[in-house]
Amino acid sequence: MKLHSIQALRGVAVLLVFLFHVSAMESAALAAAGSPETPLVAGLWTNGYVGVDLFFVISGFIMVFVTGLVSPSAKTSAAFMFARIARIYPLWWIFAVLAMLAFWFSTGAPLNEERLALHGVSEGQHILSSLFLIPHPVYPVLSVGWTLIHEIYFYFVFAAFLLVPRRYLPGLLAVWAVIVAIGAYAGLSGPVATDVLSLIFHPMTLEFILGAFTGLLVVNGRRWKPGLIALIGTIWMIAALTLQGDNDAAMLGWGRVMWFAMPCALLVYGFASLDIAGRVKMPSALVDLGDWSYAFYLSHMLTLKSVEALSPMAADALETSGIDAPVITGMLRIGSPGLADNLFFLVSGLMLAIIVSWLAYRFIEKPLLRQLGKARTALFASSNEQLRPSPIRAAIW
Repeated sequence: MKLHSIQALRGVAVLLVFLFHVSAMESAALAAAGSPETPLVAGLWTNGYVGVDLFFVISGFIMVFVTGLVSPSAKTSAAFMFARIARIYPLWWIFAVLAMLAFWFSTGAPLNEERLALHGVSEGQHILSSLFLIPHPVYPVLSVGWTLIHEIYFYFVFAAFLLVPRRYLPGLLAVWAVIVAIGAYAGLSGPVATDVLSLIFHPMTLEFILGAFTGLLVVNGRRWKPGLIALIGTIWMIAALTLQGDNDAAMLGWGRVMWFAMPCALLVYGFASLDIAGRVKMPSALVDLGDWSYAFYLSHMLTLKSVEALSPMAADALETSGIDAPVITGMLRIGSPGLADNLFFLVSGLMLAIIVSWLAYRFIEKPLLRQLGKARTALFASSNEQLRPSPIRAAIW
């Protein structure tokens, strides 16, 4: 059973992250131009990084949802991990290499050597750690990959949980949450997971766990007034986006969990429960975007950087050719007076990101997953059927 509500929430999550990066790039361009203007994408969108928190809660929910028929065994756990690795790594490798190539063409080097030297990280270590999503002192070669490091860690721990009977899952999740909370409060983590220890105790792991508990409630029929819960989650999320204003180091750890984890969980719980009951129809455009969300997430910074780099080049070409079109050339240079440049950057960046993500999903991600799915079937035939959702229980509340 495909939950269109969850795919739509994925679409919302990736749009929030996109708007966050648009806002940050607008602000940087305006500052570089010495402009006193406010970015077009401002206000609550400066907290658009909450899309990552929503993704983490969704991941926890989905892992519970798709393993409903599992019987504990090493082969089942291995089949689960194979599926997760196949989902994450191939497309990540493609866009990570593209990011290095783009950096090379723009700077003459595939990596930021000054940043690596500052943190004492060798080029080889950085490339290998980035490609295999291993935490190290700097962001991966494609910066958004830091979130995938958390994803892979969660998958490995959840795969270990599949070795024991399902009835122990709630207790295991609770113990895990307590260990993470104690370690984080003891100072064993930080704003960013820079090594294995800080990854293990990073507070954002609690969002995966909360999502998993949400999944247990939903699939076991504990679905109470989902419409009301979805409404509360929506209002709470808007309020948090509007009121949270301190994007400092503390916010990157416990802060974002305290502000955003619960509204994300309420949204997932409410809309998934409504979906199961057939009481909600999500916009098809958001569902489609949710299907493409992984490709969108990995590609959108490259597309935005492309627009940022190529637009002023087009403006220069117009001026060199003798065409007198100050309105158009101003629009093509982000940081120019007025809103035309900001609007052009937003619309063109979004259109290009959607096109690239659809192409990547349709012609790269989907065929890869199809072939890797066949490989999983061949390798784990006896366990393959177990990695599917169990029948959803009727609501008991």
